[in-house]
Amino acid sequence: MASVKTILNTTGLSLALVAIALAGCGAKKSGPADQVRAAAHTYFLAMANHDYQGMCAQMSPATQAHNIKLASAAGADTCAAAVKVGVGSASGDVAAQLRTDKIIVVALGKTVAGVRREHGTELLRFRRIGTKWLLG
Repeated sequence: MASVKTILNTTGLSLALVAIALAGCGAKKSGPADQVRAAAHTYFLAMANHDYQGMCAQMSPATQAHNIKLASAAGADTCAAAVKVGVGSASGDVAAQLRTDKIIVVALGKTVAGVRREHGTELLRFRRIGTKWLLG
């Protein structure tokens, strides 16, 4: 007959192995395509919510500067003001689609990716800058 100590050690080992196996289940590593999708989704949510600062936070510094230059004639001197001039406000069905559309990565390289929305026609380019994917 097995001792109580042997049974407890065997049970403890079995529980530990089950816990390790379960920890691996559902644990998904985020790859580059997932990171690009997340960045694009954040950008589109900011657009849907009229969060121009949030949109700018998803842009490369060069893209921010370019937008300011384009909108400077309209008096925009910040990225958020430039985006508001250039994009305006998404409303109604467009805002709903921006919030819920699937993001499709159509091209993916080490530092550049192309994405589009499921119901959108525009192709956006994201660049990897450091560890972040930014519009630009």
